Amino acid sequence: MMRFGHIEVELGIRNLFVGPNAAGKSNLLDVFRFLHDVIKVGGGFQQAVRDRGGGSKYRIVFNQDANRRLFLKEEMVWKNSKILLQRPTEEDRQDPM
Repeated sequence: MMRFGHIEVELGIRNLFVGPNAAGKSNLLDVFRFLHDVIKVGGGFQQAVRDRGGGSKYRIVFNQDANRRLFLKEEMVWKNSKILLQRPTEEDRQDPM
């Protein structure tokens, strides 16, 4: 599985994604499918994650500040009983964004 740490893509009316196998083209396209699934009627974040085979091993919680800006309150990924990812980290807490 390809994981993007940071990516910026300038999209036009038509876009062509070219690259070798396992470069992340399908994952990039799934970002847009995921966002669509989050906002569609009957969708939502948890359903979009479940549709991709996740759910019981992934937990994410968002909240809003006084200015109604969304922020990550908690993110956890685990396999069996082992925690693979837990956020926010101290670095996340120091980030003003």
